[in-house]
Amino acid sequence: MMKPFNKKGVSLVELLASIVIFAIAIGLVAGILTIISNASAKILENGKANTQGQLITRILETRMQDFSPTDYSLCWHNSECIILENHFAYVFDPIQNDVVLEVYDPILEFEMDIEPGEILLDQIPIENDYFSLHSSSNIQITEDSNNVYIVFEIVLESSTANLYTFYAGYTFEILATP
Repeated sequence: MMKPFNKKGVSLVELLASIVIFAIAIGLVAGILTIISNASAKILENGKANTQGQLITRILETRMQDFSPTDYSLCWHNSECIILENHFAYVFDPIQNDVVLEVYDPILEFEMDIEPGEILLDQIPIENDYFSLHSSSNIQITEDSNNVYIVFEIVLESSTANLYTFYAGYTFEILATP
């Protein structure tokens, strides 16, 4: 006697269907992982750009504030350059126990320059680790009566050609030596 045929195996159609479903699932997972990876890289780049941009703006603003300019002039060699001038300062004299006027002769100067690819402070470049300085970076100077408004527009460019713009500003009053 012959035993009845017992079907415990998988047919070829079922095997092909399961392979197709598995391939679609793998494709979807791979697509999702690629999207997540690209988003993660973009978030990392944005974070680095934000950190670098804030560092540069803080350096520029701090240096201008610490210098305490009383006047300015433009550089002759570059349109994206300014020379901050300090003609005098009031300082505390411990001998007289009073604040006295100190006139600088020669005047103190501090040059801030945007060259192709770098920002120079008294000819020393600001370190820029991950990004290059885009050519659209500039210095805007506006005078209103005796007030001077300086705005640095810093545009950082990533290796993927993304642009990140930051602004550093400072305002001071032009003062004649008393």
